[in-house]
Amino acid sequence: MDSSIMQNTCINISFGLLLVTLLAYWTSIAFPKIKKIKQISRIGVLVINILLAFTLASRWQANGYFPLSNLYESLIFLTWCLTLVHLILERQTNSQVVGAISVPIQLFIIAFASLSLPIEMQQASPLVPALRSNWLMMHVTIMMLSYAFLIIGSLISIFFLIITFGQSIQLKGSATGKILSLSVINQSNKNRERLEKKESTDINIQSSPRMNLLESLDNLSYRIIGLGFPMLTIGIISGAVWANEAWGSYWS
Repeated sequence: MDSSIMQNTCINISFGLLLVTLLAYWTSIAFPKIKKIKQISRIGVLVINILLAFTLASRWQANGYFPLSNLYESLIFLTWCLTLVHLILERQTNSQVVGAISVPIQLFIIAFASLSLPIEMQQASPLVPALRSNWLMMHVTIMMLSYAFLIIGSLISIFFLIITFGQSIQLKGSATGKILSLSVINQSNKNRERLEKKESTDINIQSSPRMNLLESLDNLSYRIIGLGFPMLTIGIISGAVWANEAWGSYWS
């Protein structure tokens, strides 16, 4: 079988599995007592990660260079990075929220890469002289990994803002990022009137499941973004070194 046909087949299977996995994650959140759905979703993401890795390795072997030379390959690699970060975080946190948030982005990227990009942009082309460097793999790999961390961290932060919309969140934490206390002040009309009368009602939900969810989301997003920025810095520095090697100090 032709390598391009195998690659397209893997991408199409990944797209279908992402759609099924997305439904599985949302179903597992709606019905948390069904443990089989959680297992199906995790296995689905693992299979997608393997299929994308096989696609990238196949293009690498067929073309003789690391497959990051065009937009199509970069999007496929970014999706692979997202699935990798997703699997690591889900293993560490044992939470379905990460998957329910990150899988839609993975599905969107795969759909855009395989359906929106022209066939010409999906085909590998010979590298220009500036790209024939080992810095290509180092720079783009680190940048894509940092993008994956920052995307997932940002999505978790946005989800945190959505579920706390209309409420004033008071966070108190230590220098290590550990949440010491979290209080939610209800901003309903009645409480606004009480606030005007200086009789605010502070609803402490430290022992509730919602408190645990907010605490874990805030702490997780903080740590993920904190890991993504150093990787982004390293990627930018490696890009400057690569530019200096390829075009001289003027371009770096």
